[in-house]
Amino acid sequence: MMSRQTSLLLTFLSFFLFLSCPMSTRSIQYPEYCSKPDVMKSRFIPPVLSETPLQLLQAHIIIRHGARTPYRDYFCWSYDGSIPPRGIEPWNCDGVSTIMAPHNSSENGGDVGLLLFDKVYDALSPPVANKLGGTCLTGQLIQDGYEQEYVNGRILRETYIDTKKTFMQLFDSTRYSDRPYERSTRFRGDDQQRTLMSGQTLVKSLFDVDTNGTNIIVPYHTADYPVDPIKPDTLICPKLTDLRDEAVKSDEYVARNFSEDVLVLENILSEDLGGGNWRNIMDCLMTQKCNKRSIPPILDDFKHDGDNSFFSRVAEHASWMLTYIYRHNNAAYSKLAMGPLWAEIFSFMSEMTAGGNGYGARTLGDMKKKDIPVLLLYSGHDTTLMPILATLGENVWDGTWSPYASMLVIETYAVVEDDPKFTSTYACRIIYNGAVLTPKIH
Repeated sequence: MMSRQTSLLLTFLSFFLFLSCPMSTRSIQYPEYCSKPDVMKSRFIPPVLSETPLQLLQAHIIIRHGARTPYRDYFCWSYDGSIPPRGIEPWNCDGVSTIMAPHNSSENGGDVGLLLFDKVYDALSPPVANKLGGTCLTGQLIQDGYEQEYVNGRILRETYIDTKKTFMQLFDSTRYSDRPYERSTRFRGDDQQRTLMSGQTLVKSLFDVDTNGTNIIVPYHTADYPVDPIKPDTLICPKLTDLRDEAVKSDEYVARNFSEDVLVLENILSEDLGGGNWRNIMDCLMTQKCNKRSIPPILDDFKHDGDNSFFSRVAEHASWMLTYIYRHNNAAYSKLAMGPLWAEIFSFMSEMTAGGNGYGARTLGDMKKKDIPVLLLYSGHDTTLMPILATLGENVWDGTWSPYASMLVIETYAVVEDDPKFTSTYACRIIYNGAVLTPKIH
């Protein structure tokens, strides 16, 4: 019979082994694309290190929206055990957005209450259903997305408001109502729920709102989605179709797509996944993986980025197929597609530098006197950021798909004192997800 001491020892050893067993403590690993909290917190904006006195005058912030549902009801895959008809389970959400009607001009003054309407996509009953099968809107920002953009707002707050480096401070108060003038901020995005909610969440995190019961209306500059050049669109610019065709017919593009490695992946999509396609597979994989949803067994082998798993190989090739088009022929496609957005950005920079010969803005006081925005937000998509990155130069961006809630920052500084290292009285710095890109630009 086992002694009491032996029994206690074995119990202790079993408990110790349970605690030390890698299988029991291993956390779920996610692609960087998912922008989980540990990744988001690593994207802080580094301080400027310069011996030459500088003064930050303007910051343009271009973001990708946060995590979302699939943007369309596309087919993903079909395999033994998959859920028809799209191969993925329905998506259910708590709410999409809250809306309100503006005051009617015929309403009497006084304390008129507001009715806020919460959009809930639950009006249909089987067999009729929403496109994603549940109560979510296609492309809807989900909880992770809100949390990601909250972190982005805090990063910007720490960099441009709470910073101890006064030459980088754009505002001396975190309260939105304390901004020095109305046009000091400008918020821009396209007319999609995920971009609007991402921008709104970031701004709410960046600034504090007074709690005295006053309603603050924040202008959000947008346009009809089909004609908004915040992303590439062949309807706006048909020439993009020709440039895309040139890229996909290039020797390099054709050679890779017919390589032995890619043909193996093609076979997985066509045979194992019942006709999955490269156009949708990236979104299928990431919306499922980032939310701990079911993935076909043959692709459920991800351990970490670059691990040569089938998951990573499929995702990497899907990324390459799109980003190659953006980078081909000295980024011709991207330069044409993003020309209107660059023109929009440069128009605000030109307001700042207008006059020349010392007559441009040199201080934040000058910016206020000229009524020029100092912080401008553009809430867009992965297809906003990636072509913008491609236009910066061949060796600036490695072609990796922009993760959820990615952030590109373009800062413009006044050079306070003459310095031969600077060829202008203004200097720019560009940061992408916490990495300074400016030294790579030639």
